[in-house]
Amino acid sequence: MGEEDEKFIQKCIDLSEKSLNNGGVPFGALIVKDGEIIADSINNAQNKISDHAEIIVLDLAHKKLGTANLS
Repeated sequence: MGEEDEKFIQKCIDLSEKSLNNGGVPFGALIVKDGEIIADSINNAQNKISDHAEIIVLDLAHKKLGTANLS
């Protein structure tokens, strides 16, 4: 694992801590493309059952990139 990977893992940890500090569960997710964070989110499932971090980042990335192809 490289230094850049560690940076992204730390970002997920930071998101998880943010979620905990906001009274949520310790989950955060992000999507990275070409070394750039495209989308990041924490769980918001206490407000809406489908608002899991993994689902939210997929939606955000889709909107930002203008495509459902996130390969």
